[in-house]
Amino acid sequence: MGATVRRLRRDGGLTQAALAARAGISTSYLNLIEHNRRPLTDAVAMALAEAMEIDPHELSGSEEARMFAGLLEAFSDPLFGDDPPSREDLLALAAAPQSVVQALLKLHDAYRFAREEARTLAERLADETLASAPAADIRGLVASIRAFGEILHDHADIGRDERMRFLQILVRDAEHLTELLEQLPGGGRDRADPSPTPVLSTSLGAPGSGEEADFLEARNNFFPALEAAAEGLRRAALGADADRPDAPLAEALPKLLASRFDVGVRIVPGEAAPGRTAHHNEIGRQLILSEMLGRETRTFEIARFIALSSDDRVLDHCLVEDPRPAPELTDVCRDALADYFARAVLMPYTAFRNAAHDLRYDVARLAMRFGTAFDAVCHRLTTLRKPGDSGIPFHLVRVDIAGNVMRRFNGSGLRIARYGGVCPRWNLHEAFLSPGSIRIQHAETPDGARWLNIARTVTEPPPDPRHPATHSALAIGCEASYAPRLAHVDGLNLESGAPTPIGINCRLCSRADCRQRVFRPLGIAMRHTPSGES
Repeated sequence: MGATVRRLRRDGGLTQAALAARAGISTSYLNLIEHNRRPLTDAVAMALAEAMEIDPHELSGSEEARMFAGLLEAFSDPLFGDDPPSREDLLALAAAPQSVVQALLKLHDAYRFAREEARTLAERLADETLASAPAADIRGLVASIRAFGEILHDHADIGRDERMRFLQILVRDAEHLTELLEQLPGGGRDRADPSPTPVLSTSLGAPGSGEEADFLEARNNFFPALEAAAEGLRRAALGADADRPDAPLAEALPKLLASRFDVGVRIVPGEAAPGRTAHHNEIGRQLILSEMLGRETRTFEIARFIALSSDDRVLDHCLVEDPRPAPELTDVCRDALADYFARAVLMPYTAFRNAAHDLRYDVARLAMRFGTAFDAVCHRLTTLRKPGDSGIPFHLVRVDIAGNVMRRFNGSGLRIARYGGVCPRWNLHEAFLSPGSIRIQHAETPDGARWLNIARTVTEPPPDPRHPATHSALAIGCEASYAPRLAHVDGLNLESGAPTPIGINCRLCSRADCRQRVFRPLGIAMRHTPSGES
């Protein structure tokens, strides 16, 4: 907490003496707080926040905690060998200017991307005969990237400066590799594609990126401007019925779309738009939706389209607020904001927050009351972060049937890894054994913290009935101390029943005796047995 106070004070251009005078405390007391030798009480935190003219939430230390979690995961990469920086070093680094930490994390992301690209291309080149000049250059770049990667992996004694220089070479080669791939047949976008209309992909299952999660977490997954705009749209569509959870939004939104945007809604057979759930026909001024979509998803898609088409540019305003996403991530983050807006239209903040409290966060009942999907409710629960009127802080993670992380949000304090999947002991994976049923888990992480996880599968029909459905599993969770406020854990004896030991993932978990371990934990030697167990 002290590092947070010190960073914010320096960001505001204040000396310790100046800030102490404004806050009405002594300079020596402030100095002790900044060095973690005195606790930051609520009263002093409010005084400091007022003195620095910042939101009191900024003093929670959540940003440093998020930076530390990202650094810990990045330095758990085998690239850094068995002697990574100590926990104390990483804590100190997390308190450095955010631009420095974010640059390091971005550099590591680029290295991981380059390494995965090299592996994929190596497999492709082994299977194909490429005789073109670009192909020869590609083989050279792949060899270079692999060579530098092996050097960094096999030589843990390389100095940090030299290691950073190698990483920069890897990033440069990866960028050149991308340029060459665009020259190969099928490597870039097919300019002869006759379809000029972009697809409006639904968020209910569209893979998410770690960068998107970082963007949301940096803002505590709460956007007042989007909440206000969504409420305004709902009132414009429903009038006096806007406060009713069961208001006929599915009928009202298409009418508003037609009157405000001169765009009609057309429902077509899935075969008529293969591979699409929704797309905008600009020439015919129609939003075309597949009949395979459920009623709630059609309403979601209409609200999402309005967010992307609105002239008030509310999404763009959210994107330019600090900290801004990287330019190459703007479109991804805009899509995430459009999803947020659509859920806020379907589930207005105050009504949904009150219903969640009254129904004790029963996800299924909330979905029925607001006429929306189970997973949409779970996502909406993570956005109840309005200062002074917040709900339970939840984390959320969603995986596909192969275990790939599709969505994540670290809202409860439980870390969810950016890379490497999710611990196999989470009930998230077991949900696939009983599709459609809700599974409850009382879990404990290696640090002794206890959590509650609520998991269920989600099945999405394909836009084209000739294609298979998409299956995923989603879990939301919170600290176990919130158990009395959750209907889902009624009847679960948390006192007598032993919690399930879980971790973050294998690389970041210290449980040496785990029988489901796949990778060696960072910095811990493992004994190999003939059976393959550690």
